Amino acid sequence: MNRSRSLLQFKITLVDIDPPIWRRILVPATYTFWDLHVAIQDSMGWLDYHNHSFQFPDDPEHGDYIGIPVADFEDVEVSASWDIKVADHLNTTGQHMRYLYDFCDSWMHELVLEDIVTRVKGVKYPQCIGGERACPPEDCGGARGYEYLVDMMTNGPGEDDGMEEYEAYTTWLKGDITRYPPFRPEVFDIGKVRFDSPKRRWRGAFGVEADYDAGLLPPEALPSYPDDDSALDHIDTFGPTLSDLFLFGFLRAMELGKLGEAELRIVLENSALDTESANEVLSILTGTGTGDTSRKSLSRTPETELPIPAIYKLKVTLKGSKPPIWRRILIPSTTELPVLHSILQTVMGWDGGHLHQFVDGSYRYRDVDPSVDFDFEAFPETGTTIAGLLLKPKEHILYEYDFGDGWIHKIVLEDILPPQNPDGTPAEGTIPVCIGGRHCCPPEDVGGIWGYYEYLQAISDPTHPEHAIMLEWGGHDFDPDDFSPDYVNALLGVRFRQT
Repeated sequence: MNRSRSLLQFKITLVDIDPPIWRRILVPATYTFWDLHVAIQDSMGWLDYHNHSFQFPDDPEHGDYIGIPVADFEDVEVSASWDIKVADHLNTTGQHMRYLYDFCDSWMHELVLEDIVTRVKGVKYPQCIGGERACPPEDCGGARGYEYLVDMMTNGPGEDDGMEEYEAYTTWLKGDITRYPPFRPEVFDIGKVRFDSPKRRWRGAFGVEADYDAGLLPPEALPSYPDDDSALDHIDTFGPTLSDLFLFGFLRAMELGKLGEAELRIVLENSALDTESANEVLSILTGTGTGDTSRKSLSRTPETELPIPAIYKLKVTLKGSKPPIWRRILIPSTTELPVLHSILQTVMGWDGGHLHQFVDGSYRYRDVDPSVDFDFEAFPETGTTIAGLLLKPKEHILYEYDFGDGWIHKIVLEDILPPQNPDGTPAEGTIPVCIGGRHCCPPEDVGGIWGYYEYLQAISDPTHPEHAIMLEWGGHDFDPDDFSPDYVNALLGVRFRQT
């Protein structure tokens, strides 16, 4: 087989699901298992924010599993998927293996190598060439939970289920911003399959892609891919958990000695490391700037403090609102996500009585405590700064508040302003500060964006059958156009600003 000219045709089928959910894909024969992982995620429709592994029970050469080797699984031997070529193990039609996604829900996929074909000149690969039925929603409880969900949403509540549980499922699905509404498990649209670059996904997962895009890393500082053995050396040094996989990629890039100390400071400031750890890493890496990669002792250097934070100008828009409900704010670039959550609650006008999360592509950040409940679904928001997620203007993240009503806010970085004037005063006055906005925040628990507009219709039309009820529920003085930046800034002054 000439790998540079060949394609591997796989059929991927979810195990224990009836009717079957399956995809047929063509991938280059040069692919690693990491590349294949990305192709499976994208063709199936998963979001790729849980861990995964390929299982070769009859092939002890590479240990028990192929996936992401992390310190959280000390008793299991896991070989790095980016170091192993698929065609080294699967090169004869009929061979098969298993792919496990999400170690909690345990979505097991059966992969069969159906054919080895020749690439067509001018055609971009990978490609999805077949499939049936939609991917299950993330975190629905695995095969049995999905089966129960489909039955509930298709047939309605049974005698033993009750309307309360049915409504709970409906509310939960509304919180799945990627697939609802409506819930249509029988539909698979092959034209909507989009394949991400495996290399970009790898760099993004291990923390260097955003720094490269922002101009913080030159091209030669990017870690080699996929044969980057020494990148794994940092795992032993810093003792990571799964969330630390976002860090060791750019640590490897800095180890190459291609960056100056000023650039290292910027990269570290934008990472999720606390100040003490960041200064510790800075101390180690500045001692290897000439290319010497020998390990140095972990010494703290108080004199190497990180730079003064810049000022981020953010525009926050409530998705689906017409006319747009939006706010423009200035905050320090070092603002951590829990503080940003409180700022957003204040400037928007929410009451803070519901759960929330930040969404950055495939990655989610929530108020979770890894020491109590390690959650593969999300990373702790504590310790993650806004500058660690948004590095250059026009980049954005999402902020979701109330998983029932599903209020999705788009947060766009509009500008990065200097931290202070020559006299040392803040460049844009005291921050955080709201410098603009339009329209009132919807009432809590109104039923999401569509419920809000039904509410507005009811209170504005005296002939509406629910006019009196809605006026009593929401108050007679609700004005959808009411917004006062002075009032918002007074609240910000009380809650956040230092005197």
